[in-house]
Amino acid sequence: MSDENYYGQKSMDRILTGTEEMQALNVRAMAIANKRKDVTPDWSIISVLRTDKEQNELWRKGRDDTGREMYTGLIVTHADGYFDKSIHQSGDATDFVPYIDGKADWHDKAAFAIIASCYYEAAMELGIRIRWGGHFTKLYDGGHIEIVR
Repeated sequence: MSDENYYGQKSMDRILTGTEEMQALNVRAMAIANKRKDVTPDWSIISVLRTDKEQNELWRKGRDDTGREMYTGLIVTHADGYFDKSIHQSGDATDFVPYIDGKADWHDKAAFAIIASCYYEAAMELGIRIRWGGHFTKLYDGGHIEIVR
């Protein structure tokens, strides 16, 4: 096993669906993580580019057939993919999940913040403005990074 963090093939395939800037940001963030691998968890890329249909399927989670929110805590997005577009639909966003002790951990806010710091440093080096979902006010989304245009 390598002593470096790296993206697996599925993550790389997902990265390649994004814009050139998002691709560069993802690759550079992992390179930065490898400089501080003693404190940075490994992570996987869950999603970059989404179709309208994929976005709408995510939006439907926690909602009834009319789109009304039914289940608190299950809402993962406010963008329905058709009338309200997600930045994922342009390829300018990435969703990731940290791996702690070899398992995906969706609840470790500190791990999300450490990974986000790698993205912020990469963005500064590349001259790209980004926003982290951990700073969202409506819905905490620690595994989300997006390019601000």
